[in-house]
Amino acid sequence: MVLDNRHGAFRVPELEIPGSGHGGLHGLTFTVKDVFAVAGHRSSAGNPDWLRSHGPSDSHAAAVRRLLEAGATLRGAAHTDELMYSLGGENYHYGTPVNPHGENRIPGGSSSGSAVAVASGSVDFALGTDTGGSIRVPSAYCGVFGYRPTHGAVSLEGVIPLAPAFDTVGWIAGSTELLLKTGRVLLGAVDSGGDARCEDRKKAYDQLGSADRSGDACSGENRKKSGDLLGSADRSGDACSGEDRKKAGVLLRSANSGGDAQGGESREKEGDQLGSVDSGGDAQGGESREKAGVLIGSVDRDDIACDGENRKKAGDLLGSADSGVGAQSMENSMEQSGGEAVDESAGDLRMSRMFILPEGWALVEQDCVDYLRRGLDKLQAGASLQAAEAVVAPEGLKTWMDAFRELQGAEIWATHGEWIGREQPVFGPDIAARFAWAAGLAGADHSPAAMLRSRITKRLRALLGKDGCLVLPTVPGPAPLRGAGPGQLERSRSSAMMLSCLAGLAGLPQVTLPVPGPGGLPLGLSVIGGHGQDLRLLSWIQEVWK
Repeated sequence: MVLDNRHGAFRVPELEIPGSGHGGLHGLTFTVKDVFAVAGHRSSAGNPDWLRSHGPSDSHAAAVRRLLEAGATLRGAAHTDELMYSLGGENYHYGTPVNPHGENRIPGGSSSGSAVAVASGSVDFALGTDTGGSIRVPSAYCGVFGYRPTHGAVSLEGVIPLAPAFDTVGWIAGSTELLLKTGRVLLGAVDSGGDARCEDRKKAYDQLGSADRSGDACSGENRKKSGDLLGSADRSGDACSGEDRKKAGVLLRSANSGGDAQGGESREKEGDQLGSVDSGGDAQGGESREKAGVLIGSVDRDDIACDGENRKKAGDLLGSADSGVGAQSMENSMEQSGGEAVDESAGDLRMSRMFILPEGWALVEQDCVDYLRRGLDKLQAGASLQAAEAVVAPEGLKTWMDAFRELQGAEIWATHGEWIGREQPVFGPDIAARFAWAAGLAGADHSPAAMLRSRITKRLRALLGKDGCLVLPTVPGPAPLRGAGPGQLERSRSSAMMLSCLAGLAGLPQVTLPVPGPGGLPLGLSVIGGHGQDLRLLSWIQEVWK
């Protein structure tokens, strides 16, 4: 049977690998983002120069192998943004998959083809990767279920890396049942092909730059340079200045500039991109930002705070919590659970504590608040839980996002800088600008950002323990229009990253649930679970999201 590619989800629609003929996924079909090794197939990573400079894989990636052994049949290799370094889904070289919920809307990325393939019904489920939101964002924009697991919970063997200390293998499906069924296969016991849950992967998470880079990772010296990584990058925006831009210009060839990583008008727009984000931490303007300031501004900077008045204001903003929601503060909840789950009976995988992130909800576009609130009401009703508002980011979500982008960018250049210098690849303008910015991070002191990440990780893991969850929007609004200006796209990207950086920084699992939005356009509601609580989170969501 010919694979349906009318939405342009697949770079290689003719690829097909039959499953084992038995197992829990027998009779189902899946596709893979074009970054997974498939025996005999050359992965493009969304860039023709990557495709040119790499040969076919000798064997399947570990995750692909597991799914085939469980009976699923692989159909096609799906499009990705170039080297996975975008959340938009627009590929300069191979085109943009069509969002089934709106042909004039971007699909989101970088797992764009994976999300479109599921949303269009071409396959039952799909593999993708998620470093900074690349499963969660396209899933939300395309109206499907997406899952980013605990960092290291699923093997990255045979997957082209972006930033190993943040990379995860995720998956997308059309139902919570299939999301869980796929998770049971991918999160099962370690197979003979190796697993990310090894000492090297642990080191990669704890010490950026020290991960074992399979494939085109940087050489020893470059890896050493990236070991000095994590801390004081220029916060002025995504544009390199002075000598760094000059160096990057030698290494990068933009598809429309003939050599400069970013030229003329594009560079001017890029310089304005991050400047459009409010310095207090919110991309929203007007009333929403004012409300966010009220919610965040009064927080004790040394603690996770959730006092009564702020809870009430957050409840007014969300319109979903009754006056008793905040009766138990976050501190009391953590004290009762010791930051971990209370001892449970065997087989009890329920969540017993739910928190709402008011800083995240303040980023939601005004005409989307009521739709997401109804999604929250549905989740609370299904779980028979009342949620308490908890301000977990007193530093501001923009500060968190800046730290994430800095650490991720340094990792990215450490991983791909050598290949870029050697092969001189042609990138689309926005991707070229991003790599130019990442090049400027090499050799800098990133310890302040790394220390903030450590504090964030401890804070969130202590809050959630094993039986807690944090509810927030996946994205601030529906998918932006195709062809939107770079300033608008960067504002959407920055707001989305303020929401997605929590799980990335702390290595936590996150599921995104489709919620109907204005004009029928999809939105996403996310639930973050405790570290290592992947099957608990997936099982609980399958039970309560009816």
